[in-house]
Amino acid sequence: MDACSYPANGYSICDMTGNVSEWVWDYYEKYSITEQVDPTGPKEGSYRVHRGGAWLSLMKEANLRRRNAADPHARYDAIGFRLVRSRID
Repeated sequence: MDACSYPANGYSICDMTGNVSEWVWDYYEKYSITEQVDPTGPKEGSYRVHRGGAWLSLMKEANLRRRNAADPHARYDAIGFRLVRSRID
C-alpha cells in the first residue's frame, strides 16, 4: 500500500514538503561555483541548513531546492525535523 499523498521523487521519497521547513545535517556555507554532486557543508559553523517551505512560505518557495541558513540555538515556528524509519514489509 502506498502512503504517499503525491507521487514519490527520484529517491522513492514522497511528501517531503509541508508545514515546516526541515533541518538538515549540514552547517551552512555558500556552495562552490564548480559543479558538484551531493555537496556537503563544513564540519562546523554558526548556522545550520534548513530546506523546503513552511506554512508561511510562498508556493514558489515550498520546494526542497530552497536552502536557507538559521541559528540552531534559536526558536522558529516554521522550522522542524522529520522522523524517519525503514519501511517494514
